[in-house]
Amino acid sequence: MFDNNKRLLVGTYGRGIKYLNKSTDRLEDFKMLTAMFDFSRTKIHALYQDRVGNLWIGLFQKGVFLSPNRPNKFHYWGVKSHYQNVIGSNCVMSVFKDNNGTMWVGTDNDGLYGLNGNVSRHFELKSNVNGVSSTIMSILEGDKNTLWLASYLDGLVKFDKQSGKSARFSNNTPELSNNTSSNKAMSIDKDSRNRIWVGTNGAGVHIFDINLSKYVARYMFHEEDSSGIANNWVNCVKRDGDNLMWIGTYEGVSCVDLRTNRITNYRTQKGVLPGNTVSAIAKDRRGNMWLG
Repeated sequence: MFDNNKRLLVGTYGRGIKYLNKSTDRLEDFKMLTAMFDFSRTKIHALYQDRVGNLWIGLFQKGVFLSPNRPNKFHYWGVKSHYQNVIGSNCVMSVFKDNNGTMWVGTDNDGLYGLNGNVSRHFELKSNVNGVSSTIMSILEGDKNTLWLASYLDGLVKFDKQSGKSARFSNNTPELSNNTSSNKAMSIDKDSRNRIWVGTNGAGVHIFDINLSKYVARYMFHEEDSSGIANNWVNCVKRDGDNLMWIGTYEGVSCVDLRTNRITNYRTQKGVLPGNTVSAIAKDRRGNMWLG
């Protein structure tokens, strides 16, 4: 069959679809990267291209496969793709692209994946005594060889991209000695003072000084007064310029001014939010803060 681009497509019995490369005068593989199976081994019984350019392919014992003329601009990586099954089958909790162009994928109970081109590296706890934690909720870049990770089980983690080794910084303060929530890190971001803000699942926000390599402060909700943050169950933290840090919680969003240490809480009562649960915060190029 000749398609709309005047290419000769050939359906084979067990080797997928071939097309005639006119420059080499050879039949070459017709790539189907969206397929959920190995298309290069399929048996093709029929080929048809409709008026809008969609390619319909009749397969032996596999039904009909539709290859749209205008594929979805989103590319899928995961267990349902035969050709791009590079991040396992567990839930994806975080995604981050570093300055080297490597895409880092944090998972639920399957560690961390580093994707660069066609190369996939998998880092997990069982492969190394000092391996990465199992569940990675948030990722932040340190220097060129370092990532900072928010682990749901191990708190703040420093990860070496070259060796795959990691160091855990548990926050076992005397006041929270019986509270495991202090090490259930949900989100991290770095302020202008080279400190990492660690939002936790039930223990507020803890501040880790990178230069001192220790925790130096914390922000929590106080039932007795309004001086603290909106809630101790933190979903996200986000830096806003040199002086402000935003904290999204289950009971509104808090803004901390680093100059005065003043905390301003926003909830539905002030007409700012349609609902009190804030799961994500982003800042656009114009300086606007977007709350999800």
